[in-house]
Amino acid sequence: MLGSLVVHRGEQAVLVGAAKQRSLLAALLLRAGRSVSVDELAECVWADNAPRRMVSTLRVYLMRLRQLLGEPELIETTSTGYVLRVRDQDLDLGRFEDLAGRGMAASAAGELDEAVALFDRALDEWRGPALADVHSEALHRVEVPRLQERKLDIEAARIDAVLRKGGHRGLIGPLSRLTEQHPLREQFWAQLMLALYRSGSRAEAVDAYHTLRDLLAERLGIDPGPEVEGLHSAMLSRDPALDRAPVAQEPTPSQVAPVVADFMGRDAEAEVICGLLDAGVTSATVPVVTVCGPPGVGKTSLATFVARQCHERFPDGQLFADLRGYSAGVPRSTSSVLTGFLRALGVPPEQVPAEQDEQAAVYRTLLDGKRVLVVLDNVAHAEQVRPLLPGTPGCAVLVTSRQELRGLIVTNDARLVPLGVLAPGAAVALLARILGEDVFAAQSDAVKRLAELCGHLPLALRIAAANLVGRPQLDVAAYVREFRSGDLLAALSAEGDEAATRAAFDLSYAKLPPPVQATFQLVGHIPGPDFTPEAVAVLADMPVVQAARHLERLATTNLVQRKPGGRYHLHDLLRDYALLRRAEQARDERARTVGTGCAGGGSARRPSCVLRVRESGAPRRALWRCCPS
Repeated sequence: MLGSLVVHRGEQAVLVGAAKQRSLLAALLLRAGRSVSVDELAECVWADNAPRRMVSTLRVYLMRLRQLLGEPELIETTSTGYVLRVRDQDLDLGRFEDLAGRGMAASAAGELDEAVALFDRALDEWRGPALADVHSEALHRVEVPRLQERKLDIEAARIDAVLRKGGHRGLIGPLSRLTEQHPLREQFWAQLMLALYRSGSRAEAVDAYHTLRDLLAERLGIDPGPEVEGLHSAMLSRDPALDRAPVAQEPTPSQVAPVVADFMGRDAEAEVICGLLDAGVTSATVPVVTVCGPPGVGKTSLATFVARQCHERFPDGQLFADLRGYSAGVPRSTSSVLTGFLRALGVPPEQVPAEQDEQAAVYRTLLDGKRVLVVLDNVAHAEQVRPLLPGTPGCAVLVTSRQELRGLIVTNDARLVPLGVLAPGAAVALLARILGEDVFAAQSDAVKRLAELCGHLPLALRIAAANLVGRPQLDVAAYVREFRSGDLLAALSAEGDEAATRAAFDLSYAKLPPPVQATFQLVGHIPGPDFTPEAVAVLADMPVVQAARHLERLATTNLVQRKPGGRYHLHDLLRDYALLRRAEQARDERARTVGTGCAGGGSARRPSCVLRVRESGAPRRALWRCCPS
């Protein structure tokens, strides 16, 4: 593909003579191993001039292509289109990307001779312009420029490695040709300026800068970018750092934050996680451990603690990324996470590939043979994790999520570590440590009651303690009295702190479908320590199967907890939150009817329904008293 489209079966060349068959084959090869839809194939073959019988004509082309290749099973029909199965090493594009990725990894590790050799082998795969004899408007508009840009990136990476080796004199000729062929590509100009400067041709280096500046001003109306401008200033001041670039040392990333102050009460869970990560270090697969639990339970704090405890087990570093799966902002893209990881692993910013697949390939190459712990925090679904998994054993992955991420369990044999609230003793000890042992000694009963009101939830405990510490007089009993008399969730809001308990719950609640949200609101009305799907079915007036589905969805999101015997439990603070959500919805519904009255002639000021739940043994019954509407 990197030149004219050529197919070989063993030593024998296979002639794909028909122009549309070449376009079809090229489209499948560019996405080798991935399903390509009929519409995508049609666009590559016909652009906007597809025949009326497009699908049947495409099937004929595919049948003939299978016959030409001599191995019909290479092209599979899928539910969404077609996929061509070919190994990377059997495709020049696959070999190019593999060698380029290995070259980037060697360059980042300071192995410059190895990097240059790999880059040379990668560039040798090119025999001319990509898809030179494939007449497809769509491919030449989108894919060919992308491939050409990738080739130029690798050429620039090779030149960078040679410059770092001190081979500047031999680069002046090639760089002069490259700047002539690609006059608006600033990176080549910067490399030419540096090569000239180090070769003693400082006046010519400054002339190269002025040539570029004039070109950009004339054609684009802009000035050179900060890299070129910085290099020009350094040359004018004869900065000694320009004389010879130091060979980069292989970095050891350490991105995990310090352990939160007063972390405690999680020794048992930490020991389990460390054991699972240890077991994977010597296994044939990459161990993946998922810590899941309700909002505010301390998943991130535990992951940070474990990462620091396991520091010596992963001597090649620790990578950390907040995926923002449950946050007010936009979830972080996989590409941005990979870009950050590659930079942390030593890849210069200008050498980070633009495409996510290429980023992942370089990332896995850099981690090959290393022992690195990858911590992925605040994950919403399994698809956020899979592209970030290392490819070879030795590394390990620690994930935190409010979901159970069952997809990871199925496909990657992930181990699940559920995290609940603190034990009562640990919750009291946490408050005592923050408030001070003298305060606890004098007001122990009030501190214990405060821990109970917080439901032993770490986030709630910390917010309550922060509110107390900020008061002139640290009277825990008085705070407990006002705590009990008002809205618990409102009391657990630290001024200016977005991590307030309600805000944490809001983010999980917002991810639920509306029917499951409605079920969660109703569950808050159920008295008693636990409940069954049958009780929820009666309360919500829905089939038991549907109620069980909704409860399982709530359980996987950790808004309710499973109990033995097919029963479920709702944390006290989450119960208050469910009731608050129910009241807010009723208030919104009443507001929408102001001035219109109710449909049955009743007063718009009355709630349309008042719900009471009575328990008299089993089963539970829901009694409804309704207004005329």
